[in-house]
Amino acid sequence: FGLARVALVNDYVPVAAGAAGIAPDDLTPIGPSRGDASGPRLVLGPGTGFGAAALIPYEDRLAIVSTEAGHTDLGPTDAEEFEIWPAVERVEGRVTVETLLSGPGLARICAAIRAVRAGGDGSLCDPAEITSSGLSGEDPHAHAALALFSKLLGRVCGDLALTFLATGGVYIGGGIAPRIVSVLREGAFREAFERKAPFAEQMRTIPTSVITVKDPAFSGLAALASESERFVYHEHAWTPQT
Repeated sequence: FGLARVALVNDYVPVAAGAAGIAPDDLTPIGPSRGDASGPRLVLGPGTGFGAAALIPYEDRLAIVSTEAGHTDLGPTDAEEFEIWPAVERVEGRVTVETLLSGPGLARICAAIRAVRAGGDGSLCDPAEITSSGLSGEDPHAHAALALFSKLLGRVCGDLALTFLATGGVYIGGGIAPRIVSVLREGAFREAFERKAPFAEQMRTIPTSVITVKDPAFSGLAALASESERFVYHEHAWTPQT
């Protein structure tokens, strides 16, 4: 019997492929909506971790550039962030994008806010509980955590949009963003996204949207399998050992 060849790809490669054909009805705009936006697109998402990939036009094909953006460093930039940063739980001695922009990251943000502003012990809470009580206004510290999460997400989205010149738009997936659309629309997200002098004017033209369709990676995997000639991406071949 011949051994099957299995292709392994970064987890955001199929998400990016799915975003290539996503319907407008499956997107919730955050900020300006531009149906005519063209150029490279950025697909990212905070969930269990943080994933990101760029979708770049390449002649008549689309190149998918996978990244490890979640493992880049993230630091404070204003008084609010400097206030809580000493209380943020480090992961292997670092505060990275994924340390804070993920489900566990939301818990770390909330724990740090409680520790600094209410004298809490810094213990982590369940991200789903933080989201629920923060959205309802029942817990002001959870609400503050969602607001800071939104601002940090806007800043990182803007940094990556600049990195890839993602004039075609930024698509935000993952399990958290669709649940906090109302927070993302409060303004801090887009303000942080656009605060990229000397490119603030250009940033204002880049649309940002939340992917609201469930599991866009599944449609992406189907597209990679059925339209392989349409995409260019890096993969690792793996052959099972017998």
